[in-house]
Amino acid sequence: VALLSWVAQRPISYNGGRGWDGVEYYAMAEQIAAGQPLLARAPQVYRPGVPLIVALLPGDDIILKFGLVNLVAAALSVVLFVVWLRPFVGAWWVRALMIVLYVTMWHAPARYVFFLPIYVDPWFIVCLLAGLIVVHRLGRERTDAWLIAGLSALTFAGVLFREAALVLPAALLTRDALRPRWPRTALDLLPLAALDAFEEAGSAFDPALAARLEREVLSVGGSRDEGE
Repeated sequence: VALLSWVAQRPISYNGGRGWDGVEYYAMAEQIAAGQPLLARAPQVYRPGVPLIVALLPGDDIILKFGLVNLVAAALSVVLFVVWLRPFVGAWWVRALMIVLYVTMWHAPARYVFFLPIYVDPWFIVCLLAGLIVVHRLGRERTDAWLIAGLSALTFAGVLFREAALVLPAALLTRDALRPRWPRTALDLLPLAALDAFEEAGSAFDPALAARLEREVLSVGGSRDEGE
């Protein structure tokens, strides 16, 4: 996909190939390389990660360096996406299809970087996927200090690429609060809601029918509890 995009995709020409937000990232890379303070518009100025990496690389072609840096991130994101899917998607062909869809969509890093190389999303995606993998592992190994330190480092690094990386600690804090209890509570409410509906509707027409439906609903709820 990357090879086809490199051959067929024409890069953007707006603002000298820098695009829109890329104007700020380009200037930030120049400022870092020159040892100057960062002067750029918000929120781009709060995302110095990729411009910093670009400024540390040798060479004068900043656009090319942005492209190479983001292409590395695009490859890493595919590997991490494979790892992330494995615990949740059992069928290998479904995982393969999802990976193909990921790398071939028009704004995927593997393709988009050849249209607009100056942007910061690919490295944010890398940190996000790596952090979600750690969050999943922490669900089974809560006391693993290395995993907690790793998640902290990924959050810190991810924020340098995009502030949305703060979703990682939020995901850790909410994963157990939302997954085990909320679906169970919603399912437990269904028999009670059905019971109220049956009573309201049935009593208006046939009190005996309402009483029978009430017994059936309660028996369904009781049998589910026994099965658990």
